[in-house]
Amino acid sequence: MINKLFLTFLLLSIEITFGQINKPDSSILNESGINYTPITKSSTINSTEGASFCKGIFEKHPQVLTDIGISILILKEECNCTVGDFDNNGYLDFAFWGIDKSEPIKHGVNHLDYENYVVLFFEKSNIINTKKIKTEPGLPLVYYPKRSQIGDNNEPISNKESLWVWGTTEDGYDDYSQGTVYIYNNYTKEFEKVKYPYENLSQTAKTTLTNDYLYSATVNSNTSLNVRSSPDLKGTKIGNIRYRKEVKVLKHTNIYFSLKLENRTAYGQWVYISYIDSYKKVKKGYVFDYFLEMNFDTKKLGINITDAIKKFKEHKDCLIENVSTDFLFSIQGLSYSKEDSNRVERIRIEIQGITDSNTTFQRIDYKPNNWMMYNEVDCDARSNFEEKKTSIEIGNLGHLIIWDYNIDGLQDFAIMSDQGMNAGSYYDFYMQQKDGSFKIEEYPFSLFPTNIDYENKTITEIHPLGCCKLSGATYKKEKNKWKLIKTINEDM
Repeated sequence: MINKLFLTFLLLSIEITFGQINKPDSSILNESGINYTPITKSSTINSTEGASFCKGIFEKHPQVLTDIGISILILKEECNCTVGDFDNNGYLDFAFWGIDKSEPIKHGVNHLDYENYVVLFFEKSNIINTKKIKTEPGLPLVYYPKRSQIGDNNEPISNKESLWVWGTTEDGYDDYSQGTVYIYNNYTKEFEKVKYPYENLSQTAKTTLTNDYLYSATVNSNTSLNVRSSPDLKGTKIGNIRYRKEVKVLKHTNIYFSLKLENRTAYGQWVYISYIDSYKKVKKGYVFDYFLEMNFDTKKLGINITDAIKKFKEHKDCLIENVSTDFLFSIQGLSYSKEDSNRVERIRIEIQGITDSNTTFQRIDYKPNNWMMYNEVDCDARSNFEEKKTSIEIGNLGHLIIWDYNIDGLQDFAIMSDQGMNAGSYYDFYMQQKDGSFKIEEYPFSLFPTNIDYENKTITEIHPLGCCKLSGATYKKEKNKWKLIKTINEDM
């Protein structure tokens, strides 16, 4: 029996409101050994335009296809897929639709799970990469053509053929004026999800700039950041970007230099970026990356770990290299009070992963409590992680402290946000993410925890209250949430 996929609510024709076509460019080569037939209005079953029926045999059947229910037999007979040159290398790639094995086969038809897809990337007859895509369940992943301009509904620009899931109304009806586009980034080797339509400029910027770029960054210059026509301070100013606006870094120039600023020396390189100007047009130019907040994997950019470490250690007043075997840290004053030029209003924390599994570089610009700004940049860093401590003495703290605060086995860090009185200092907590970067997260305490019980998954904080009391609480981690299980109020 032909193995076609049954759609419960069948659409015999899909009106693509922005003129979408249903099949890839005919000039793209197909040497994969997979044959495909684009689905058209005349198809009598599974007529999902923008997709295809595929069949073929691999010399060695990819395990990733088996993982989503596509066996050798199913692929040999026929299955649903979406076809396009997703990495823009001139050879056809295939996005196979997963099969829901929990549903029985009816009339020779397998059922989709409408959620799990596998993309096989080809160069000639070789599979050069595989990627899994997990979508919102219920709708198929279909073809999205190249676009050179934003559509009427903010459909994103794409310099390569991509994948698309249309949206639904609140009543559950198909709505082709909204959706999610999956655009492959050749630098990061990942698909980016771009949802549309968008309601504001910053979101629109994400749709228009999602093509091949190294990483996203955020402007952190106090005023605005000048964009120049060439990587030089003498280059013509061709624009400026306001504080906290997003840019896409397209290229590193490796042209480094130092810039003397009040209270500090700025060191960095010129990078080539794209951004959205005030007229909603895409512009490109060069900026000094010292004024960018960023996060990227040095290995994916072709920088070996030895060179990454060497570059990280350059021009650092406060280099922290003895508190972690997995990371290097540094702290620098970033902006200073107008009333007192020695008082730091914002600090910069830089982090470099130094293991084979984590080579992420991250720059975090951090603002402590407004009314208790730092008098100086404190380089006092400590670790409770390496020694596997479970408790500390009240008051035996530091400025930057590494510990596993959320009991997930990963190193996190806390940064002092305010200098408290007898109760102790206040902290913000940055938790390590799966990609090796750090993200500030809510924590049950703003004061520093005095005990972390990894076996029972509890955290406790105790602090002096007035002259003669101790106050605190204990929380337990249950299903990745903190639950208050005990309050503490006792005599010293």
